[in-house]
Amino acid sequence: MTERLAAAGHHARALDLPGCGADPTPASAVTPDGYVDRVVHEIEAAGEPVVLVGHSMGGVTVSRTAERVPDALACQVYVAAFLNRDGESALAELQAGAADSMLFVPGVFTLVAEQGVGLVGREFLDELFYGECDDSMRALAHTEIKLEQAALPALAPLALSDDRYGRVPRHYIRCLRDRAVTPGYQQQMIDASPCASVRSIDTDHSPFLSRPDELVQALLAIAS
Repeated sequence: MTERLAAAGHHARALDLPGCGADPTPASAVTPDGYVDRVVHEIEAAGEPVVLVGHSMGGVTVSRTAERVPDALACQVYVAAFLNRDGESALAELQAGAADSMLFVPGVFTLVAEQGVGLVGREFLDELFYGECDDSMRALAHTEIKLEQAALPALAPLALSDDRYGRVPRHYIRCLRDRAVTPGYQQQMIDASPCASVRSIDTDHSPFLSRPDELVQALLAIAS
């Protein structure tokens, strides 16, 4: 993804948030502010307004970052991501608005709220996240994903204001075969928080693996 964007003339950076990817922070120690701190550090290093892209639960961090440093963002982009409003908790809203999400099938996702973590069953990963990926991409994803996920960013209510978060343009990229953040729920969020543009990719929850060229083209159209 970053190489494709660089080839089109953009400087792209994919971040490992605390507790994600190669970052060693235990999931139980992750906080919403810790996520935002990491993103703001990278934005400040860029030295110019950035297009901030969030996927899935990364949407809540995009929103929180826009609230903290609105002038540092050219726009916000949500890719099959949580686009919640002020006072909403991402996980609670998903449970209320997306009964068809596979996350609520017994055994797929287990929330251990007192430890601040959520556990994803490995046997469900492909159907949940990678349904349209080929075998090589699925194998790569299995080596990268951490089954223990930080829960606090999804549980903590958002604190967003119209004069900060609300003044940063929003764009949404829907994934039409998503089993986690389902297409109908994505549209519910868009209807509640209108966006400057909405684009769709006919794929699963992980377009950066299953349809990277289409995702790049959507991002380039937004950034142009």
